[in-house]
Amino acid sequence: MGILKGTVDFFNKLHKNDFVSVMFTKKDGTKRLMKCTLNFKFIPKEFKPKNINVQQILNLLRKNKIIRVYDIESRGWRSIPFGKTEWLETPNKKKYYIKQ
Repeated sequence: MGILKGTVDFFNKLHKNDFVSVMFTKKDGTKRLMKCTLNFKFIPKEFKPKNINVQQILNLLRKNKIIRVYDIESRGWRSIPFGKTEWLETPNKKKYYIKQ
């Protein structure tokens, strides 16, 4: 078990692993477990972004604490509210709790 201290640690875990599982609370108050990735080899061609706007990504994160990821099981892009994220688990079952 480890601790992630912020969004940079969270993104590092997303990038270092092919996919991760994330537990968070949705806007409606329900808990959600999502298997997600930012690794393009797991994202079907039709869902890959045509361009990446880093400024837009940073603004979404800074203003709304929202992280966009590709949901492997639902096969689509989803938003994770970082401020309501409990933990992230890597494929080797190492769990990291989010320090808010």
